[in-house]
Amino acid sequence: MIRIFLSIRRLPALALAASLAGCAYMPQQVAGLDPHDAWTSLPLRAWLAEERGEAEAIAACFGGDCRDRIGVGVFVLKGEAARDAGAVLDDPRRLAADLRARERRDENEKRKKIGVAIDVRPVTAGPARGFELTITSRQDPARVAVGVVLARQEGDGLRVVMAVGEDRAVVDAAARQAAAEVLGANGRGK
Repeated sequence: MIRIFLSIRRLPALALAASLAGCAYMPQQVAGLDPHDAWTSLPLRAWLAEERGEAEAIAACFGGDCRDRIGVGVFVLKGEAARDAGAVLDDPRRLAADLRARERRDENEKRKKIGVAIDVRPVTAGPARGFELTITSRQDPARVAVGVVLARQEGDGLRVVMAVGEDRAVVDAAARQAAAEVLGANGRGK
């Protein structure tokens, strides 16, 4: 889950490489996103797929026509990855504790300390459950990364919608819009 979150935060850097691979994998639209924004669907399905999960659709809005910089993805997790993610969904404070431990470990290993404040809170949207994770720079409190994760159990797996950006309200709205379509948070969906 953390790797997916960190990968999505780097979407602008991946966009160029993704466009070069576009002929091999057709990008999938993320259902429910505001059609007025200049969304770019990224052909990253094969790159982010592991034996533990698969990216169904990933889109980003980061160009000059975008009101806000944001990335949204839909993932399917199976087996151990679904169980691990389910444990985080049950208690999102575990994710915050893991991120804090990583920061302390970096500091102990004499790496450059990031210096961030981490806040997490549970969120729900209809039958979907999840959390909001906010990471704020202690050196520059204006630098904020917000992630909203919403998931729904599907058999032995999880279908997950994740939105990452800089504005809490925008990220929350995008995650909820996609979840309404993809997770059936509005009574429809897969």
